[in-house]
Amino acid sequence: NGVMLSGNILSHLGEVTLPSSGVYALVVSGTSDLIGGLAYQFSVSLISSASGSPSGFGAVHSGDTTLDQTNTFAYSGPAGRPIFFDALTNNSTTSVRLIDPNGDVVFWASSSYDAGPYFLPRNGSYTLEVVGIGDGSYHFRLLDLVSDSVSATFGTTYTQSLTPPFRTDFYRFDATNGQRIFYDAESPALIWEVYQTFYSPQGSVVASSHASIDLFLGNGDLLVLGILAQDERQAHVLLRLFVGGRLQFGQVFL
Repeated sequence: NGVMLSGNILSHLGEVTLPSSGVYALVVSGTSDLIGGLAYQFSVSLISSASGSPSGFGAVHSGDTTLDQTNTFAYSGPAGRPIFFDALTNNSTTSVRLIDPNGDVVFWASSSYDAGPYFLPRNGSYTLEVVGIGDGSYHFRLLDLVSDSVSATFGTTYTQSLTPPFRTDFYRFDATNGQRIFYDAESPALIWEVYQTFYSPQGSVVASSHASIDLFLGNGDLLVLGILAQDERQAHVLLRLFVGGRLQFGQVFL
């Protein structure tokens, strides 16, 4: 949960792209008790809905670059789509910026590090610009976290190797508010090589740790689990997810 927009009631708040389905609250609160009753008036309008099919995401791009050289890559998708920049090397000599259909920058980051999740603000075509900050190379992919993730089933063991070793894999699952999730790390040898992060549907971090550590999570609505390798050794990932109900006071377990 978090504040998406805020401001004085005399000002327009502008447009906002909703990141996930669910209940949203608009709160109007007074700030002084030194005056009498205060009347206010507002309206909320639906400007557009998500439309269109994503394209271009998930492809691996690599190449050489020089200072100030710009390479561009085309994508398209519906508003609200969650995306993630997956750096496949930590030794890139470029920065990346994603430009939306209106020419606004969605994100700007170094291509040596992962970035996201972000949400596409508008329906339409996007351009990823890869700008050289020196002589060298780049290696990355831009992920659609719906299409480029594995639909995980609770109680199932997943085994995978991260190749190249800086790749990030995503597993998504549906959860209900109040469910309690247990992440069973079954790769005890991976102490520093791999990192795990749980993200909520809004893109915020719910929990994170090294992949050799079990995690117990409560109050769900979780979206995706990102598995990230942090060094140049090939990482072998083995994991299981469990979901359980809440304990009741006075309940006897035999």
